[in-house]
Amino acid sequence: MIDNQTLTENFERHSFDIGTLFLFENYVIAEMNEGVVLTFDSFFELGRKLVEKYNERPFGYIVHRKNSYSINPTDIHIFNKAFPNLKAFAVVSYSSMGEKIFTLENKFFNFNRQLFHDLKTAERWVQTTLKANSDVNLV
Repeated sequence: MIDNQTLTENFERHSFDIGTLFLFENYVIAEMNEGVVLTFDSFFELGRKLVEKYNERPFGYIVHRKNSYSINPTDIHIFNKAFPNLKAFAVVSYSSMGEKIFTLENKFFNFNRQLFHDLKTAERWVQTTLKANSDVNLV
């Protein structure tokens, strides 16, 4: 779970069977549960919440990869098409295995993705990237 020291803004917390979303004005922090196999179908409820919150506005997505889970690579092309307004995709990982997974996933994802080792730096990068790539009114 993210801690309040990391967060500089108000957020909405939404828990699902596969993980938790922390929705901010222009970005989301996602924490998937241990052992989840993430498919587009299993992500449907979370995706619906993202569309509800951000609609067609540019937004950022931060994966706080504190738990071990996997993504079905055959579904990644669906993720790429489903979120055309996703402008910054940060992955926070604390292990060398997480870094290897990030490198592998980059072969499939079309998003602007960066790897970080702490949540605060990822949050700053997402905010800076959104500001540089749009007229998003950042808090």
